[in-house]
Amino acid sequence: MALEILEHIRQAEQRAEQVTLEAQQSAREMVDRAEKACRDREREGEAKSRALYRQLLEERRAAAQQQIDQELSGLAKGREEKLAAVRQLLPQAADLIVQRILSNGHR
Repeated sequence: MALEILEHIRQAEQRAEQVTLEAQQSAREMVDRAEKACRDREREGEAKSRALYRQLLEERRAAAQQQIDQELSGLAKGREEKLAAVRQLLPQAADLIVQRILSNGHR
């Protein structure tokens, strides 16, 4: 009978050891899954951040390009207005040049 009790104790200890090993393995697997899930979420967050950054960058680039285009359009309009004003003065300038040449030609 004492041997049977010792055998039951030994078997109980073996089962306890087995349960402990299984619990440790299960805990390791849970930690591994949790770490992987964290890494996955971190990668997703980084991808979303990069996409948002690219979107904001593109929006700002488009806004800057629109402003540049508007300024260039304004400059072109101003240049055309000045050129039109100068073209209106061209006949007067030609007349003045001709008058000078004719008046200096009599010397």
